[in-house]
Amino acid sequence: MTKHTPEVNAARCMAMQPLAYSVIIEWENVMLAESARATEMLRRLSMQIDELMAKGIEGETLLVRGEDNESVASDLDRILKLWFGASSSKSKVRVISVRAKKYYEKKNAGAAAAYGAILVFLDSDVIPEDGWLNHLLFAFDQPGVEVVAGNTYIEPTTLYAKAFAAFWFFPPRSTEEGLVPTDVLFGNNIAFRRELFLAHPFPVVEQFRGQGGMLIRDLRERGAGIYLQRSSRCSHPPPNGFVHFVRRAMCDGHDNVVIALRSTGRSRLPWRHSYWSTRGFLTNSLRAIRERYHALGLTPFSAVVAILIAFGYVFCIGFGEILTRWNRTLVPRRFPI
Repeated sequence: MTKHTPEVNAARCMAMQPLAYSVIIEWENVMLAESARATEMLRRLSMQIDELMAKGIEGETLLVRGEDNESVASDLDRILKLWFGASSSKSKVRVISVRAKKYYEKKNAGAAAAYGAILVFLDSDVIPEDGWLNHLLFAFDQPGVEVVAGNTYIEPTTLYAKAFAAFWFFPPRSTEEGLVPTDVLFGNNIAFRRELFLAHPFPVVEQFRGQGGMLIRDLRERGAGIYLQRSSRCSHPPPNGFVHFVRRAMCDGHDNVVIALRSTGRSRLPWRHSYWSTRGFLTNSLRAIRERYHALGLTPFSAVVAILIAFGYVFCIGFGEILTRWNRTLVPRRFPI
């Protein structure tokens, strides 16, 4: 386990034999979810890397953290010593500290420092199922495949998690297998051919989330082969507690405003935009609850809970939009995720 600056990594990359893949993990979401999830994620990842090494497929793991957060650095060191330092894994692990503060900027920094021919992006708060990495990588053996994402879902282990699984944007856990074309992908469970991603990294724009969708739309227009590997599954947690719930929704509201301003070229939006925006999210949420009712094993009671939580989430989205209309920097400064 070593630590390098991005500059040193870039210099070493020129001299090293390229690896088959690099798993790039931003160490930001660990501040939102509990560190136990990150520990379990690394444990499962190390086992899958060892399985690939037994087949003669070598890769590396890059953990990307902000350079100005000592508490995160200390927690990361503890987790790495627990799993990688004490385990039999011989996988290459590097920790890089970057000035980039935002989620997607950390991913871009990790990609620039990586050695792998395939760049795999995983988040610190998702837990991959068995075979996740193997299925993701071997999808690239098929011609024309340039981007492959896995199935990220919320595991309905509690009533609260089941409610979010019912209405939030992550689809339910796939019960199907194999590779299919898709347009719905997430940056927490996705892989790119190295040359493609370095030429077209995640956009750096004034919003919290959605850059992954922006990149996929751009690559689709360029004719890139984009697929979903339904066999590569990762579980994602719901917002961790009331504060994270409120902030996550308010940041969605912030993004709704800045995206609309950017797309329309306006300096201000009519109030009817916020009305239709929040109404649209609520309509989609209610539709999702109805469509996922049987797949998630909802009861009438849990469906009502999901509806109430969806209403609360929409209320916070609307509040975030109002604050952003008043002051565009307020939500990023006071309520960031």
